[in-house]
Amino acid sequence: MEETSTIQPELENRQTSNGAFWDEQPPGAWWSWWHVPELVAVFVTGVAVMTFLYGAGEGAPGCDSFYHIKMSVLLPRIGLIDKFKWLTTTIFADQFVSHHWGFQTLMVPFVYGGKWLAGDYVTGAKWGITFYFSLSMVLFHLLLMIQRVRMRWLWLGLYLVMPAQFFGRHLFIRAIAPSLACMLLLMVLMFRRRYVWCAVVVALYIHVYLGAVFYVPVVVGAYFLMGFLGEDGDRVSWKLPAWAIVGMVIGLLTHPYRDGVFDFLRVQVLGSGLTPDIPVGREWKSYEGKLWNVVFVYFGFTLSMLVVSVVARLRMGERLNAREAAILVINFVFLVMAFRQRRFIEYWPPFALLSSAYLLAPLMDRLADRARESARRIGAVQLWSSALVPVGMFGLAGFLLLLSRSRWWGIDRFVAEWPVWAFVAGLVFLVPMSRVWRGEGSRAVLPAWLVSVANLFCGALMLSLVFGPILAMFDTSRLPAGRMHVPVWAWGVLGLAYLVLPTMAETRDQPESSGGYAAMIPAALTAIVTGGTFVLLLILGGAGQMVSVQRSSRCKYDLPEVRRAMAYLHENSREDAIIFTDDWDVFPLYFYHNHRNRYIVGLDPKFSHARDPVLWERYVKITQSRRFPVQATVELHDDQGRKRKEKIEVRLEDIRDYFGADFVITDPDHVKLARNLESAPELAQRVYPPEKRMGKHWPPFTIYRIKATGE
Repeated sequence: MEETSTIQPELENRQTSNGAFWDEQPPGAWWSWWHVPELVAVFVTGVAVMTFLYGAGEGAPGCDSFYHIKMSVLLPRIGLIDKFKWLTTTIFADQFVSHHWGFQTLMVPFVYGGKWLAGDYVTGAKWGITFYFSLSMVLFHLLLMIQRVRMRWLWLGLYLVMPAQFFGRHLFIRAIAPSLACMLLLMVLMFRRRYVWCAVVVALYIHVYLGAVFYVPVVVGAYFLMGFLGEDGDRVSWKLPAWAIVGMVIGLLTHPYRDGVFDFLRVQVLGSGLTPDIPVGREWKSYEGKLWNVVFVYFGFTLSMLVVSVVARLRMGERLNAREAAILVINFVFLVMAFRQRRFIEYWPPFALLSSAYLLAPLMDRLADRARESARRIGAVQLWSSALVPVGMFGLAGFLLLLSRSRWWGIDRFVAEWPVWAFVAGLVFLVPMSRVWRGEGSRAVLPAWLVSVANLFCGALMLSLVFGPILAMFDTSRLPAGRMHVPVWAWGVLGLAYLVLPTMAETRDQPESSGGYAAMIPAALTAIVTGGTFVLLLILGGAGQMVSVQRSSRCKYDLPEVRRAMAYLHENSREDAIIFTDDWDVFPLYFYHNHRNRYIVGLDPKFSHARDPVLWERYVKITQSRRFPVQATVELHDDQGRKRKEKIEVRLEDIRDYFGADFVITDPDHVKLARNLESAPELAQRVYPPEKRMGKHWPPFTIYRIKATGE
């Protein structure tokens, strides 16, 4: 495929109107030095958002997060292992396949850096996820640059109001953000025709996350197929799929767990994900409720934006090029997957928003051309002055709505961080504001000192007009203490950038009808009002969601009590003693705090069921039954794949006789198991907490020692 799309020859010959706040595309090559501060602003935005969402709570969201942190900690100490001794009844006890080993390797410097600088591995893991999430935002923005999409600051803002579940999933210490970054990087290289580098990225992606074997064919296949079906000038070279296959082969052959990759994927994807035959984790289930409610709550604005973009493009009647069609197909695939299994909400929204941007790009180009024509006909000053009225009224309406509903929306915690959001807004609008004052046209060049002063003044005015009134809405004495901080030197750098950046731009001759530097004043006012209105609308649409995600992402475990219980087991049990847990999903938490002992089940129910269905059924009955013995029916398959059913009797003593457990640990959510053990003194002796009698309320954790036969 040609490097530019079918509409890009027109784009490359286009000249930018004087002071066009909405026109950020310089003519000529797609890349310019202006993109550097723009990408820095995007990265800093991602860091600020993730820092706010993580909050100041202890621990990490999600149960699996602790597993990945612990594996990253252990990796430099024990290296790669072929058997996972810490789970005795799973398929990993026979052959371990770490489909996240590359991700865990990437996290090693972060977790140890967190331990060194903050005294906590978890803090460093949060730093790592923040970095890769921000990197994925940068790559998303880079894809907009490649396509020469206008008003990229608008799409950056829309990125921040994507579904709450997207941000909630990306807060987990998992390979989600690096996986998304790999897919976006692959798309960048595909669109730039760097096919050999595509192979390198594919190979590395497979090491980072084994799910790449499914995602790479979708991304590459969609682009190649759309190019194959397109016109001659829009075709994609056969080198792309060829090099992608080479990358996949190299990635699989060099994978340290290559011998068990396909058996593991069969169990993980088919057995646990697409066609489960036992109850599995919530992430593999679809969203519950009526269709309209699911669409509104979980897909909401992003899906609405996509529908509007598709309809608008159909009304325009312009044929999609290979890039636009490929991203639309990729978006559709992930949308279907997200409706089927809720976990894929972690991938779909960015592709939906990217597809919307690509579909609307020609429409925005038309609007720019019409604005340029209007400037030549009625004059730039009149054009910008007339634009102030509707934008100003829209901004005033947003301000009044925020004023009347700010407390009702409960965004005090968001407002408390106003210095951070002001800094981020100032950084994001640095390039657009600098373009307003860069002085295009041979007779429109202002003195350098005046350009700098005007740019700094407008930037400060925009921030004060937005964040000053917002802060005034709240009783600052009752705002919670801000937990995020912008160092003084950062403000100095931002102010210096506003002074220096406009003077570094090259000037180009423009027709005299462009209005000269006289048009800069209304253009600057329009930029201030437009930017301020946009920030207000972002706060209206996203602040409440951000606060909600922050609250829901808090660690749900009582970590001090967990540490005390695990410390008891660590000090009062032999090495490799087997701990019988009351549920499968608590393993990562216990493993993180105590890897001296071994456990029964964990990571996924299917990993135990696939190894021994009868033993798994015994575990389920033991943890859920009120009385013993209890009868159970297990469905088995013979060597020919034929199904048969087998009846078994489950006893409480199976904890010792079948699982070989030395201890049992329970929490208040599984009181039935604790009561059964309390009623079986010949089998179990409560050793933690040490009180002889249980109080009215069950303690956070109860530990029982399993007695030997005949004891």
